[in-house]
Amino acid sequence: MWELQMPWATLLASLLCTAFTGPVLAAAEPPKDPEVDVRLARDIAGEIVLIFDIEDGWHIYWHNPGDSGMATTATLHPTHQTPRFPGPERFVAPESGFVTYGYSGRTALFFAAPASSTPVDYRAEARWLACKERCVLQKATATLSAGEPVELSALRARLPERAQPSVSYRGNTAVIVLDGGPFQLFPPVELEEQLTGFRPTATGLELDLKNSNWSKLPVVLQRQDGSFVSFELSSRPATKD
Repeated sequence: MWELQMPWATLLASLLCTAFTGPVLAAAEPPKDPEVDVRLARDIAGEIVLIFDIEDGWHIYWHNPGDSGMATTATLHPTHQTPRFPGPERFVAPESGFVTYGYSGRTALFFAAPASSTPVDYRAEARWLACKERCVLQKATATLSAGEPVELSALRARLPERAQPSVSYRGNTAVIVLDGGPFQLFPPVELEEQLTGFRPTATGLELDLKNSNWSKLPVVLQRQDGSFVSFELSSRPATKD
């Protein structure tokens, strides 16, 4: 009669355990959330800006996300201001063909700085959806830094300029005459809900609308040179029978 030495007994027990239970699988690491650095600063033009530095490969959304996604929102306290958004990029999903509007790399939201004779402790609260192969809902609160003003001329150049086009109507089609085309349309939510078609023309563009049950619709266009313009489309004048 002979006995197994302890190391061999331990090995045998391990082999028997593996035979009945199978190999032990390593736990999968959870996916890493995107890094979106958010800070509040003043720019050299005197406005307060909420700057987003977005990890490569990820993007966040405009105030109209498009076919999917979620609008980025931000509020400046204590003034309760909402921001101006620079013109967005257009993203097209390769599989679904969904078109969305948003930002990658660096972007900023712009708040007018109210005149004040006393120091004000500004802070901004923001909420956004960061997407790549998956989407992650994130939020942050940032306080105004005391550093040197930041230079954001490239982003400031993407803020839509106010335009005053000539507008006439052909039925429910708005015929818009405006220089700078051909244009790309970036429809705010209110316009998208009314829009059924869009066509560039030699003199501007045409927007096909569902009906005339609205008073004003905001329109954002990108010119051929890459800059953005915006205007409000007044409702079609009522026709007399």
